[in-house]
Amino acid sequence: MDDARQGTPTRIIVLGAERSGTSVVTEMVHRWGAYAGEPDQLTGPSEHSPQGQWEWKPLWDLLVEVGDLDSGHSWWDADFQEHIAAKLRVPEIRGKAANLVAEMDHAGRPWVWKDPALCHFLPFWMPVWGDAVYVITVRHPYDVARSWQRFVLPAQHQESVDLVPCNLLRWQHMMRMVLRATAGTDRRLFVEYEACVRQPQMQARRLARFLDEQSRGKSADKQTLLAMARAVNPAFW
Repeated sequence: MDDARQGTPTRIIVLGAERSGTSVVTEMVHRWGAYAGEPDQLTGPSEHSPQGQWEWKPLWDLLVEVGDLDSGHSWWDADFQEHIAAKLRVPEIRGKAANLVAEMDHAGRPWVWKDPALCHFLPFWMPVWGDAVYVITVRHPYDVARSWQRFVLPAQHQESVDLVPCNLLRWQHMMRMVLRATAGTDRRLFVEYEACVRQPQMQARRLARFLDEQSRGKSADKQTLLAMARAVNPAFW
């Protein structure tokens, strides 16, 4: 069902494992025209994401509450998916989730959420989002694993500790959850990180074409496509 015809802004969810290009793709979606939240509520630039991470802080705060992450629970627990799905039956929690979505809808235009942790929370969020649009980032898993090691390990341990095998399993687990959860929708697009770096203008057109189709009445112009392509900085590869 077309969101625009129903008066509901298109809800765009960027999914992917950490270090797979979710930040740059979200910035491209934002430059296309999607609202990402007020600037003071977004995570800013960091050493590993110089252009910002594009994560909405109120969303993360609710993820912590839904997953009971402050109470010793972990999204690597075997029963975590069942644990968060059960939270849908808690009126207060579901109400908070609906309020966050309503806050984004209030902008009156397509909006985007990105947080790699969402891969673990799909059983909770998908019923709340409804007929959302999914942009799924793909990057060579070995490069993801190496990049995540550089991200989490102190410099003095980079040569003595090898987390790549563990990180490959992490990538596999997260991507399998995403693929299973979105298998029933045709409102999803896979975006390859390497292709974005090598052909930013071509990938900007491809992404914009998809988003235009999912948000009827919107059409990216030449300047928008150029701005989207400029979000990609090959030096950050």
